[in-house]
Amino acid sequence: MAHRQRAQVLARVEQAAEFCAAQMTAVFDLPVSLADALARLGSIGWTPHDIEQFPRRLRQTSAQDVEQAAVDLFTQGLRGGIVLAGV
Repeated sequence: MAHRQRAQVLARVEQAAEFCAAQMTAVFDLPVSLADALARLGSIGWTPHDIEQFPRRLRQTSAQDVEQAAVDLFTQGLRGGIVLAGV
């Protein structure tokens, strides 16, 4: 990817993170929104502290951090194999 194109992509990731952080911050504006977030995110193991800290953590995570995490996650090496059916 060309340097300019990469810079544009990373800038868009930063913008998306800020949008998501702002959306998450809005959860605290209304009790009903907070209750919904506690119920939904609590059901997948998030604590109230996790929910409270999430907007800050989004803002602290750089686009380069996301890029590196994607590389680490998706380039673990291809695993090949053969499936024999009806043998």
